[in-house]
Amino acid sequence: MHDTRQIQLYTPPDLDEAVKLWNANCGPASLAAALRCPLSAVREFFPRFPGKPWTNPTHMLTAIRLSKHEPQLTQFSRRTKRGRSCPTHGVMFLQFSSPEIDASHILTQYKKTHWIATEGESGGDRPYAIYDINAGTWIPPLHWEEEIWPRFQEATGATTFYARSAYEIF
Repeated sequence: MHDTRQIQLYTPPDLDEAVKLWNANCGPASLAAALRCPLSAVREFFPRFPGKPWTNPTHMLTAIRLSKHEPQLTQFSRRTKRGRSCPTHGVMFLQFSSPEIDASHILTQYKKTHWIATEGESGGDRPYAIYDINAGTWIPPLHWEEEIWPRFQEATGATTFYARSAYEIF
């Protein structure tokens, strides 16, 4: 049984409006949650939206810098699919994985990715809390793994996931 308590961290109040107005998705929503601001405040950092509504790591790095915050990249090994640790305050770019996805072209792999915000550490490689646009709020990691991750498995055919990159935000 997972912990169903919501974690009391800032949740962008204008998520539904931003999705309707400019096709906001997991990238901008995760950054807004990490920066503790409404999505309207990060809109200008994602100039490709709504026409090209995706955020790769380079786009996120630019958005963080435009927000006047300092990002620090957390390096992850593609071979082991493990990093030093998740950001204590930042965003993480998840890659959904399976033998078929891993064997595909990088552009195909990027279609099976997702941004989350993370807060705090528990054990060094897991956040205390995850903000996911699909939950609409901050939730414990176990809740994400039990409730959100299965939806991605079904939608993408993934059997596992790993952090492709992550940014600590200062």
